[in-house]
Amino acid sequence: PVSTHVTKPRHVVVVKSKGQAMASENVEKTFREVINPREMQVGISNIKKTNNNKLLVACDSESHAKQIEEKLSSSDSLEGRVGARLRPKIVLHGVEKQIKGVDIGRHLYDQNAGLRNLYSDRQAFEANIKVLFVKDQKKRKEFINAFLSVSPPVWRHLMDAQWANIGYTRARVTEYLSTKCCIKCLGYGHTKAQCKQPKDTCWTCGKDHKKSECSVNTRGEKCINCTKHNSQHREKNPVDHWALTASCPIHQRHLLNNKSITDYGC
Repeated sequence: PVSTHVTKPRHVVVVKSKGQAMASENVEKTFREVINPREMQVGISNIKKTNNNKLLVACDSESHAKQIEEKLSSSDSLEGRVGARLRPKIVLHGVEKQIKGVDIGRHLYDQNAGLRNLYSDRQAFEANIKVLFVKDQKKRKEFINAFLSVSPPVWRHLMDAQWANIGYTRARVTEYLSTKCCIKCLGYGHTKAQCKQPKDTCWTCGKDHKKSECSVNTRGEKCINCTKHNSQHREKNPVDHWALTASCPIHQRHLLNNKSITDYGC
């Protein structure tokens, strides 16, 4: 599982073409012509092409990212902006189903002194949390798990406490990590609605058909993402699992990537 420890933050510059559209390969080529990291004395840890012809340029410091953004502002062919950091997310495990999503914030604030110490009034607190969705618990039908986006101070307090009083129970608190993935092609960084691939990719065997049409049993599982990554990078990640499963090495990398661009307030 992905560690809940705060990782070293990354700062990302989103780079795209100005005016006439360029393929991501040409955007990268032009970026390398415009940006010389040695001359600028900046550190670039990674460059990643996206499906919508942009580059994600990862830097280890905010000042380096802003230097690149400023340099690109004078370019005739490219533009860049420092991407916003993600807000941390948590799961409250075991909230009574009778407590509606809109009421979770007021329960947390009124029943937990540590949260009241962070914000002077409930309105200020509720402006710093957002209930993303809730899910029924499988075994305890009268309880739900609530998934929240929260401010860095709220995240740190609740993660340190590990529990939160809410209603007539104490809910266990864990970090919620997620990443955008496509259930059609099984790739990352986009959704099914944005996917350009004409056919579905099978979750089980990685071939061009829907999972419901697959005849392969569990011994024939083959993750398309690990297979592609191994071929491109000469690695030996295990492939005998479904794509997008929590234990998939490539899925874990994407979760860690999102963790590294999350604002934990440090």
